Amino acid sequence: MSQIKTTAIEGDVAIGRHVAMGGNALIQGNATIKKNLKVEGWLDAPNIKGSDKGMFNTLTLLRASYPQPSDGWWALVGTSFPLKMYSGRGGQWVDTGVAYAGAQAAGPLQDATAQAKAEEAYTIATQANAEVAVANSAVSRLNETCGTLVDHVMDLQDNSIPALERELSQCVGNIGALDTRVDNVEQSVATRVAELEQNISAVERRCDEVVEFSEVVGAVSILPTGSSGTSTTTGCSVVYSAATQQMLLKSKSGFSTAYYSQWGDSDKFTLASGKVYVCTQENKAYRWDGANLVSIGAERVELGTAAEEAYPGISGAALEARTAALEGSDNSLRGEITQLRSRATILPFHGFVENIEGVSNKSTGIWFVKSDAIKGAHFVFKTPSPIEGLYQDAGDDYCDVESGLYLCMADNMLYSYDNRAGGGMVAVTLDAATAEAMVAAKTGVASLTERVAALERSGSVIEELESEEEWQRRKGAGELEVGKLYFVAEV
Repeated sequence: MSQIKTTAIEGDVAIGRHVAMGGNALIQGNATIKKNLKVEGWLDAPNIKGSDKGMFNTLTLLRASYPQPSDGWWALVGTSFPLKMYSGRGGQWVDTGVAYAGAQAAGPLQDATAQAKAEEAYTIATQANAEVAVANSAVSRLNETCGTLVDHVMDLQDNSIPALERELSQCVGNIGALDTRVDNVEQSVATRVAELEQNISAVERRCDEVVEFSEVVGAVSILPTGSSGTSTTTGCSVVYSAATQQMLLKSKSGFSTAYYSQWGDSDKFTLASGKVYVCTQENKAYRWDGANLVSIGAERVELGTAAEEAYPGISGAALEARTAALEGSDNSLRGEITQLRSRATILPFHGFVENIEGVSNKSTGIWFVKSDAIKGAHFVFKTPSPIEGLYQDAGDDYCDVESGLYLCMADNMLYSYDNRAGGGMVAVTLDAATAEAMVAAKTGVASLTERVAALERSGSVIEELESEEEWQRRKGAGELEVGKLYFVAEV
């Protein structure tokens, strides 16, 4: 098949200058050439009109066929021989006074066929002139349209395309700056988390260095078997035996008291140097010297951060406050990271509905509900359920991303979630197709089709039951599936 483009023009064509054709030309109607016609090849024309215009019954028929004769034309008029010869002079037919007898006997002249051909030729010529005028008009309009298109193309090249390129370049730069800020925030969070963990570890170590017990006892009877109780069990407490230099679990039940050297959390009360042992009954502090518990100082505890010193309460409170502040800062930084990342994500959705009742008329997909008496403005996922109007939440991505970008597939426009309570979706001036392609290439955002498919896969499987009795029967038989949604039609 030829690769040359074929163009069809409906209507008139007017050409103001030269025309060059490389192939054949076929003219279905008549053609009029107002000036000279030069034929360099062969002229194949079975019917050629010359100065001899033929024979006519009357002068009226001759003038109707050739109303404006050229000088030198001639024709014969009459119904029988001899015929009168007329000549064209100054645009009029003039009787030459010459009688043409002809080579045949005088008699009626049968030239109806010639007259019909003359009339047909005149009609064809008139139609050809009209068609050429129509073609000239069509060509003129085509030239005007082409000029308008050229102007539009030049305007795009000079203005619109450079502006789009500048805007795209600016967007790419903004995303680069956003990536740098996210990296800096993540590094800052990692550093603060490491500091927080170190501080928590220090607090834990300080807490482990202080051990409380209830009292100091003398010689007591120690049962050889261990106890399953702990220091926090009701009726149990930890004591120090000055006679055997060891920690014991004291267990009271009614009027009987028993002592054990092994119990549930005895490893927390191991005697070791570097720890402070506080007797709650005496409100005294002791240290282990390797053989005995020795009272620290003169009835007072030495505070400090060195070995064998108790950690000061004021410093502990300050450390606790600082720890809480670091935790709050950590949560704030993590929220900032989430917010920054959300701004680099475009979430697609199918379109808008005025209220939750309007979802039932929509097709399967993600829709933004502008007004809801219960939840306010929010996104919902219209399920492909056979139950009319069934829908569910659109997923975590669409719940709390108040500063994100949303691409509406209905009008191919970007929107920002400006005011969730009021349902305010504000159009973004950035070109939606450019932004979507740019961000999708950057972050791998799933298409709307993929998100709907994921919601359908993760959504509950719905089964319709005929009656409440069927529900009770299947529930009693253990035939109901966890995570499956059942719809009772008659309820």
